[in-house]
Order: sequence, then structure tokens, then C-alpha cells
Amino acid sequence: MASPDHQRVREIFLQAVELPPEEQDAFLQEQCGDDSALLATVQRLFVHHRPNDLLLEVEEPTALPSAANIDTGPVPTDAPPQAASPLGTLQFGDTKAIESGLSAVGMMERHSQVFRRTHKDRIWVTVVSVAVLLGLVSVGYWVHVSIHKAIGASLRHSMQAMQDGQVYAIETWLAAEIRLVESWAQSPDVESAVAELQAIADSADDLNQSLASSEAGTRLASVMSNAIRSAPDDSYQFAVWNRENTLIADSSPEHAEFLGNGTTEYGAGLLSRVFRGETVLWLPTKEGYMTEGFTLKGPVAKPGIALIAPVRSEEERPIAAILISSPALQERFEQLLQQARFGESTEAYALTEDGYLLTETRRTDYLKQIGRLEDSEHAFGDQALRVTDPGTNLLEDFQGEVSVQGKEHWPLTRAAQSLSSRLDGIDVSGYRDYRGVEVVGVWTWIPAYRFGVIMEIDYREAYSPLVPLRTAFVVILAALAVAALTAIITFFALMRRRRREPDGSIVGPYTLRSLLGEGGFAHVYLASHALLKRPTAVKILKPEQMNDKNLVRFEREVQLASSLTHPNTIGIYDYGSTAEGRFYYAMEFIKGLSLKELIDLDGPQSPARTVWIVNQICRSLREAHGKGLIHRDIKPQNIMLCRRGGEYDTVKVLDFGLARNLGTTGGNRVTETQLLIGTPLYIAPERIVDPACMDPRSDIYSLGILAYFLLTGREPFDAADSIDALAQTINRTARRPSEQSPGPIPEVLDRLIRDCHSRAITDRPESMDVVLSRLHDVHLVEPWDAEQAASWWSRHRAEVTTTMEKMANVKDEQTTATLVPPDIRDITTKPT
Repeated sequence: MASPDHQRVREIFLQAVELPPEEQDAFLQEQCGDDSALLATVQRLFVHHRPNDLLLEVEEPTALPSAANIDTGPVPTDAPPQAASPLGTLQFGDTKAIESGLSAVGMMERHSQVFRRTHKDRIWVTVVSVAVLLGLVSVGYWVHVSIHKAIGASLRHSMQAMQDGQVYAIETWLAAEIRLVESWAQSPDVESAVAELQAIADSADDLNQSLASSEAGTRLASVMSNAIRSAPDDSYQFAVWNRENTLIADSSPEHAEFLGNGTTEYGAGLLSRVFRGETVLWLPTKEGYMTEGFTLKGPVAKPGIALIAPVRSEEERPIAAILISSPALQERFEQLLQQARFGESTEAYALTEDGYLLTETRRTDYLKQIGRLEDSEHAFGDQALRVTDPGTNLLEDFQGEVSVQGKEHWPLTRAAQSLSSRLDGIDVSGYRDYRGVEVVGVWTWIPAYRFGVIMEIDYREAYSPLVPLRTAFVVILAALAVAALTAIITFFALMRRRRREPDGSIVGPYTLRSLLGEGGFAHVYLASHALLKRPTAVKILKPEQMNDKNLVRFEREVQLASSLTHPNTIGIYDYGSTAEGRFYYAMEFIKGLSLKELIDLDGPQSPARTVWIVNQICRSLREAHGKGLIHRDIKPQNIMLCRRGGEYDTVKVLDFGLARNLGTTGGNRVTETQLLIGTPLYIAPERIVDPACMDPRSDIYSLGILAYFLLTGREPFDAADSIDALAQTINRTARRPSEQSPGPIPEVLDRLIRDCHSRAITDRPESMDVVLSRLHDVHLVEPWDAEQAASWWSRHRAEVTTTMEKMANVKDEQTTATLVPPDIRDITTKPT
């Protein structure tokens, strides 16, 4: 029997591989007939080869067997001329030659596949290596952060406890001092002497001289001297003001010249509180002294805190205010704060509401050196230190007085600023103190005495336990850096190479190129047909979704969609299964924008363009409804705009995965009736009440919501979640799009969209024909046409390209939900 002709073998083989496996044997028997050699050759190709083995074009025929190196046997002299072989110079004298040539091509393809698998293996090894290295770095960083947090929590607890104890000690001490001062002020002898001094102030012509030489003043000094002598410290001094805020007594002879003077504004404010019966604390602040024109003289050269208590009459009415001061008060105040100065850097100090220091710091000498504090024992008022943030570390950056120029404009430190608002706080994350050094601190405002207390520790000392860990971490990180860098460079090099080369996996007659998208049900790949070479979208069922229910649903989706032929409906090309048994179908590849992407890119659309788009959707759905199919998932993500036949703004309706045939009986339904499937804001009310409801007007409802979205850029309802969306769909009537649109909408179009998304199914248009008819009645000043569409796509070419590139990286955007329908009583409100 003559050897089978190669062209005949090729034709039969390519036709057979397109058939389901169960039909292939019958087809081969029919085509080969009694030619057993032809049948055997084709059957051997099924074992060893794929269809594209026969389609490779060989540019170097020397790499393949030829007549010179294949034992073809004698060729009959009357044999007709052989047609040019797709395998170069290979000629066919018998089946062995055919098989040898095809095996050579198949070997090249298999080597290519082995290379691709090796390439993938290398990529995965690189990915795993990088992942392990990054994992180690992440674990190290996590340990570091965890220990840092643990130390911070411990610091927070210990510092707060110390601060609470410190504040308690200060308050207890001041309370005891106040009781002592009040006991002196309430002495009858003090009240009697003060009353006489008040009488002198009321009648004397030469007030200063009369007060300085008065017997009452001498007696008051004697009474206070006797009282003070019984105190733990006998260095107390006093001064007295009457209700007219006049200084009528002072224990220091050096201050006699100020007798009869009035008070400063600051002093008057304190005295007003005293005359209301309050004992107050005088603070040496920038506000100055109590008495007008007063300067500190005598042995006490530096001001300190003092207490002012009311002197009461027999009727318990405050008649004067007595100030008691002593260097011992200030010293004791500072001693209480110094008790918290543990370690090398711990600092505790008090400050006023406006941020001025009330106590010495452990760095006073240094502050004087850099010019932040005057080198004077009379440091007071504007010369005192204000707790501000210099913005830089003065310990490191100090270059003479230039470092503190403009210090009056520096902001308060974190702690001082909080105390200026009379707020307590703690910060263990770090902030700069008055030296510009990073510290952690805790601060407390004491409202009874109107000053704050701050305790701070240098950040470096507070977190010193982290230093060994950080060092070890850096060493380990450095050791991993070389390996990680090598792996990363290799990884990106392979990824760049992989991007240049297609994936190359074969699915039936399709070669997969790249992943377009991914959902919970299937992957979608860009592919090309082995013969047609046109771009195609191939949807492949995920391995974990391979069950009877999903297979039936997948097949039903293909069958329903493939029965539709309208140009505005996505086209289905093919259906089959991979070598691994995963089902797939091939469909039209659409390069364009979904309506969701259109609105994200360009915002609400004009009525003219909306009519243009909705008109095409209606025509697609009209065909589907005419064949008894309900889409059930019309939404912006399932409507694409693209270019077809040279015309822009061509609509394609996608995803008939949820479509239902009106003629389907309950026993054949794949989607169980107890489940509500769809996108919540686009599900018609009747489907919420009865998920098994099958009515074309449900699609009309979704179309109305979609048109509303196109005109306004938003859905009619703002829902917190899926249940809220269903509840609002059931209970609320959506506003007209004209109430939300940024521009005017023709009344006919506005009314049509309102009718389409009406809650009552009977109020909606009966069919897509009715919708199309009413769209035809919409009067547009400037209707949308192909020329305007082309102009829009030309103007937005760059943005559209960017949007499509971004969306190509979004592999999973599942807006369709499968829900157990809520109890209608739970989401339905009674009419009011």
C-alpha cells in the first residue's frame, strides 16, 4: 500500500484533535477507511505529538532529517512532484520518514518545554530564597520591635509609678506647709497687729514712714518671730498686704522702702484669690514679684516659692494677706525632685504653665555655658530658662552662643506644651528636651498649685537593653545582605526574561500568554489560537473548583453564552478540557474599559453617551431575553467599552455565569434556589424576596441602577454592607438621577431610569423593546455618535492605557456575592 501522503495525515490529525476523545476513533475510521498505514500513522501522532508539532516553520532545514539522511527507499519514477513540506526539505517516502521528521520537530518542542519548566523552577527557587531571606529579616525585625514594645511598656509602667509617688510627696509636703502657714495667719495676735497696721494705712499722710516706724509693725514682727522660732526652720520671712493691695508690713528691714507700695498685676491676681479665702502658692515666674517696684535685697539673693494665706478677722473675713517665704521651701522643693534623679540621665523638674523652670536642673552649669541660662544668682523672669525645643541636639551641635540665637522663637517641648494645656501625659516613643536630646518622659499637672512636674530619661539610656540586640540584628542582616542581593538580582533578571517570553502552556489549540484576571471560580488568560493566531481570552476552571456542581455550571455558562450572537454580547469560540482534566472555554478577547473603570477615570457621563451605551446593552439583553435567558448580574464591571470594526464605544456584555433559562425546571437548576447570587446594590427587590424569581424585568431593574451610576457616578444607596444594601433596596425609593447628576438630564430619560429601577416590578417597562422605544424618544441637544466616541478615546488615550495596565494587575475583584437570603422581616420596614 502506498505510503500515506503527509498533507493528508496533517489534515486528518488536526481535525481529529478538535473532537472530544470519545468521537475521535469513529472519525479516524471514517476518514482512513481501509488505509491501515494512514490510520496507524495518525494514531501514532496522538501518542507522541501535539497539533502545533505540525505547524512549526523550520528556518534551518539542516537541523531536521532530509532525503539525504533518511532511508526513504526507492521513489517511483512516475510519482507526482511532492508539495513543499512545512518541515523544510523533508520529503516523505514512507511513514517512517513522516514520523522521523515529526519526531524531530516534537523533540525541539519538548526541549523548549523542558527549558520552560527549568526556567519556572529557577524562578520558584529564587522566589522561595527571597521569601526565606525576607522572612528571616521580618522575624528579626519583629523580635526587635516586640522587645522595643516590651521595654516601652515596662518604662511606661515604672515611670508612671515613680511620677505618681513623686507628685504625691510634693502634694503632701505642700499641704503640711500650708497648714503651718495658715496656723500662723490665724493667730489672734497677728490679726490684732494687722488690724492696727490697716488703721495706719487708712489715716497716715506719710504712709511709708508711718508703717516703717509703727509699733504695730514691730509687734507683728515679734509675734511672727516667736511663731517661726518653733518651726523646723527659722529662716522664714513674711510680708503683709491689705485688701487695697498695699504692702503694709515686711519682715526684712532692707525692704522697708517698699512699704505703702501697691501690687503688680500678677500680685493683684494672687491676692484676689487669697481674699476669697484661698491659700495660694507664689511661683518665681517671669510675671515678677508681688509689689510694684520691688527688688530682692538682703541675705536672700535668689527668689523661691512662697505661700500666701489670708489673715482673718474675728468674723472670719479675710482682712489681709500674709506671704511666708524661706530658702528652705525652695530647697525642700528641689530635694523632692532630685530624689527621682537615678541613673546617668534621669531628670525631674517643675515648671510653670507658660513653660518656665521653677527648679534647678542637673545640667545648670552646662545650660549657663551654652547661653540657655544666665550665669547669675538673680536668674529670674525673662532670664529664667523656658523649656523649649531647640530643634537640634545642642550637646553635639553646640558652636558657641550662635546655637541659641533666636531661642525666644523655639517651640515648647512635647511635655511642656502638654502642661501648658494643663494635661497629664507620658511618651516613651521619644521627643526632644530643652537640650535637643531625645528623651522619654512623663508629666503631671498639679491644678491645686498651678505648676507641672516632668520626669525624663535620655532615650539612649532608657532603651539601652536594645543595643546588643540591635548590634546582633545588624550583623545577621549584613550576613544575609549579600545572599539576598544576589537572589533578588537573579529574581528580577528571571522575571524580566519571563516577561519577554510567554508562559507557553498549551490548552487544546490555545497557547496561554499571560494571566488577565482571577476570581473565586476560574482563571482567565490571554491566549492565541495555534492556527488563527488571534488574541483570545481562555477561562479555565480552578483545580479546587473541580466538582460536579461547578462543572455543570461551567458548561451551562458556555452553552448559554454561545447561543447568543448579538455583536454587543461577548462571543464564545470554543470549549474543552486540558490534559489535566481542567475545563476551559475560549471567548472573545476585549481590550477596553469596564463602565466602572470609565467612571473612575472620567466621572459621570453625559446623557447623550449614557443613551448610546444603554441602547447597546438593551439590544444585547433583548436577544438574551428573547431566548429565555436572564442575565441576573448586570453591573458596571460586567459591561465593557471597546473598539470593534473601527468604531469606538462598542459595548460588550460579559459574564453569563449567573444567567438562568426561563424554561429550566427546578430539577435541572445548578444555582440552588435558597441562595441569593448577584451584586447586592444591583439585585432587584423581587429577587431578594424570592431568589428563585425569574423575570426579565429583574435585568431591567439592574439596567436602571447602572444607568443611574453612569449619569451620577454613584449608586442610589450608600450601603455599609451587603445586608444593608438589600435592606435599602427593599425599603427605600431611589431618588431620580437628575437630583444627583452634576448636569441637566432630559425629563424623558430621567423618568425612564426612575421607572426602570422602580421597586414594584409592575411599574417597570415590560421588556427591552419598550426600553429601547423610550430611549428613542429621548431628545438630545447633541446626540453621541462614533465621531465623538473616537475623539474621547483619542483625548484620553494615555489615561486609558494607564488604567488598563493598572487593572491588569488586579487579579481578583469579586463584587458578585453569594448570600443566604436574610429574613425579609429583618430588612423590611413597615410603611409610615
